[in-house]
Amino acid sequence: MYKKPTKQQLLIRRTIVSVVASVLVLITVTVTVLFMLGYRLDSGTIEQGALLQFDSSPNGADVWVDGKLVNGRTATKQTVLSGTHTVRIAKNGYEEWTRTLDLAAGTLTWLDYIRLIPNDRPAKEVFAYQNLVSMTFSPENRWAIAQELPDQPVFQLIDLRSEKVTAATLTIPQDVVSEAGADGVTHTYAVHSWNSGGRYVLIKHTYNETIEWLVLDTQDRNNDRNITRLLSIDLKDVAFLGTNGVSYYGLAADDTIRKLDIGARTISGALVTGVHSFSLFDSSIIQYIGADGAEPGTKVAGVYRDGDSAPHVLRSGVPEDTPLAIAVTRYYSNDYVAIAEGGEVVVLMGSYPGS
Repeated sequence: MYKKPTKQQLLIRRTIVSVVASVLVLITVTVTVLFMLGYRLDSGTIEQGALLQFDSSPNGADVWVDGKLVNGRTATKQTVLSGTHTVRIAKNGYEEWTRTLDLAAGTLTWLDYIRLIPNDRPAKEVFAYQNLVSMTFSPENRWAIAQELPDQPVFQLIDLRSEKVTAATLTIPQDVVSEAGADGVTHTYAVHSWNSGGRYVLIKHTYNETIEWLVLDTQDRNNDRNITRLLSIDLKDVAFLGTNGVSYYGLAADDTIRKLDIGARTISGALVTGVHSFSLFDSSIIQYIGADGAEPGTKVAGVYRDGDSAPHVLRSGVPEDTPLAIAVTRYYSNDYVAIAEGGEVVVLMGSYPGS
């Protein structure tokens, strides 16, 4: 005969059900969080793994980790235990890509830079040159500038944007070039660099041991400029600042780096002094080697960002006869600076200006 439970029995049942449900929820949440953090059960123990993110160009490639096929093609991901692992990326018609990695627990490793190379790479003759002095490609490899005659301001602009490669002849006008057509003057023209936008090209023109800098506009043939003449300044080296073809950084004859604007025809004050050589990263960060003003006979390595009040010296007191170089890059939110001094390379990581 059914006997109605007492209030106390109902309360106990409800309490037990509530406790069991809470424990199950807590276990589920804990397992989910541990799984998301990369923890896995291995040989009866829980270990935190490492996460690998894969991508390739072209994508859709198969991924093997330690000989086991990963579920999913690039772009994909896989969690592995800490330790040494071998990754293999393969796609039909392309060479395999392999890499052995030593992974620490709790880390995220991006393998998203993989460029697969086709097995079949037939050579195709597009143009033939009898005397090719230089061939310089734009940053995105959409254009190239070819030069056949070093003593003439004549260049071939090669369009690489489609399967059908075409070329056009570009000649810098005589009124842009100093001493053009003058008797007894020897001219030499050298392609220096493209701007980051792939439109403008810097040309270094040397005549009778005098150097001037020309800007070749590949899209507007009425817009070639003579930087040296427009600003009346002697420059050892020049680099594009931005993509507009108007702003530049220039290394003047007095070893100072200055900002140049050929549109407004202005020259800034000295941004960095005592500079031996410089180059740009990302069109706005100067990496340079220069004289150490605090210690004669030595040199420094430093960086200067557009808009900084002063350069950041990252290495000083290096003897003049010791090789010194600096290179800057950026990866996601971190800035990296590599400084090579003699046979040693030091890599700094952080954020400007407190690197």
